[in-house]
Amino acid sequence: QRRCWLEKKMVKDHTSKSLRGQLLFIQKITTFFLILHSGNVEKNSFFQSPSSFFVGAANWAQVVGEQRQNFVSPAKAGFSPRWGHTAIHISDPTSGVDVVEAMYVLGGDTVESLTQNGEIVSHKIVGVHHDGSRGFRNDVHSAASYSWSRYQDKVERTEYNVPMPKVEGVMEWEVVTEGEKPPSDVTYDEWLQCDYDTWEASKYASDAGRMAELAARRANYDCDDVFTVPGSYLDTTMWSPRRGHAVALDKLNGNTMYVFGGRAREHKRLEEERAVGGIKTRPMENDKFHSAWREASVLKNDVWKSTDGANWDLVTPGCKVPQEGLILAGQPYVRTIVTHKVNHHIVEDLPRYGAKTDQCWNNTDCWGDATCEHLGREKTCVCNMWSPREHHAAVAHSWDGSTTTLYVMGGFASKRQRNCGDYACGDLDAASYRQYMNDIWTSTDGGESWTAVTLDAKWAPRGGHTLIVFLDALYLANGQGGTVGQHPLDEVTYYNDLWQLKSSDGEGEND
Repeated sequence: QRRCWLEKKMVKDHTSKSLRGQLLFIQKITTFFLILHSGNVEKNSFFQSPSSFFVGAANWAQVVGEQRQNFVSPAKAGFSPRWGHTAIHISDPTSGVDVVEAMYVLGGDTVESLTQNGEIVSHKIVGVHHDGSRGFRNDVHSAASYSWSRYQDKVERTEYNVPMPKVEGVMEWEVVTEGEKPPSDVTYDEWLQCDYDTWEASKYASDAGRMAELAARRANYDCDDVFTVPGSYLDTTMWSPRRGHAVALDKLNGNTMYVFGGRAREHKRLEEERAVGGIKTRPMENDKFHSAWREASVLKNDVWKSTDGANWDLVTPGCKVPQEGLILAGQPYVRTIVTHKVNHHIVEDLPRYGAKTDQCWNNTDCWGDATCEHLGREKTCVCNMWSPREHHAAVAHSWDGSTTTLYVMGGFASKRQRNCGDYACGDLDAASYRQYMNDIWTSTDGGESWTAVTLDAKWAPRGGHTLIVFLDALYLANGQGGTVGQHPLDEVTYYNDLWQLKSSDGEGEND
């Protein structure tokens, strides 16, 4: 209301600098909340600062993009239209106030799937990058600051026949990185081989079996040789193009940015037997690493970190198998045995869990942060951290001012719901069932190892929710949930609840 009143006053008295100053201040405040919480608030929501100053979520001032307001002329966006991306802001810790020092936009997708009766019928291109590429992205863009420039419109005039006062947004975007991808005909795993070896040597240094296998593997290549593969890839590796990932900022340790999981390009040739009815679509086009490969999209639970947005280090590669709860939640195969003893007792053997490709004898049969565990009748690889997922939420927070705790909560994971003979089957992508999660995982060592605080939090399972830190408390809001095990496009529930966590245990009285 204050802004609308000021706009009217400016039209009548376009020379009033004090009124313009008040209006610009209000626009800066509302724009600041837009940057921090865009997409996370509804029109009937509000935010409260420590000084009890309320900002209504209806008073938005557009900063960049295609113009949608008459009063403000926004600056040009520095990145292509997209969805499923993440954004983060870095504040100046020495200023004493939460003033934005830099903003980052990371990854996303420029293609949207259009469905009919639960089936994908076509794809809509929502944005094309300047090089003509489209689809999943892993580029990073940043803007250091924004400002407003006042000017008098030379064409448009007020009812009093004076030049119409206008405000122009000024924001310069920088391409931090265009993103990196494996060379043509190189899989993502091959590209990351040296990063993976370094991680495995540190994570499983006390596991004699895995160290012996690592030594045997390293005899075939030299990661210290930057002129031969895979050592030559080390300077270019980063998280793969993806959407639905999560980000967090560790302010306590040099404003370190983290990227967690998401739905990503597999960077692996799609075998025809994996496609129902065969492969019918055209191969990828307009990609700077052009290839005739057809790829599936896969869920990831890898973790990467960076202090500048351009150079990324692998924290953990994650797993290619689910966490124990999702393996047990799948449809088990139970073998019925008829004994030939007295009265011909009928007994049921222990169930067999997991896919055939995930069965193991020892830890060397498992990839990434997974170990060989007894589940039911046989051993299977089990992920020791949160399952691969998308549309989850993450945040970094220090409860004591000295140690940062990383949180990952909820999201959309996948579980195998069918059996093929004695084993569960189905890829953990399109051929599996969506599982809405309400688990809480934490890490106090920078994302290298994870602990499940709870696998069943008090808030309903969901994805697409938001998680923020405000006044030394965590807030989880909104999201999409549904019936576990159903098709992703079946009945869903949209939440407008808000949950607060004020203690570090993650499952206390206040969560």
